[in-house]
Amino acid sequence: MVQIREHIAFENRYYKSEWKEWVPGYEGKVRYKDGTFALNEDGSRTVYDGSTMLMGFVRPDGTLVSDYPEGEQEYSMTFLRAAAEVEV
Repeated sequence: MVQIREHIAFENRYYKSEWKEWVPGYEGKVRYKDGTFALNEDGSRTVYDGSTMLMGFVRPDGTLVSDYPEGEQEYSMTFLRAAAEVEV
């Protein structure tokens, strides 16, 4: 079992301004530019957007794993990329 060590806030520099009001397939839901991730004991990161929706995981080897279905991953992948770049 992986234990969570700490949560770190970050800004998603890949966020698209048009997502503030509209995301394909997510009309009416608010989207957030800021995110957080939990730094786990094994070095992986569990990534969330600003509304604490799970975006996916960054594995210790840098592999990005979206929690969204294929074809709907653009939004989540921007958070995963941004979280992977945060130095801790």
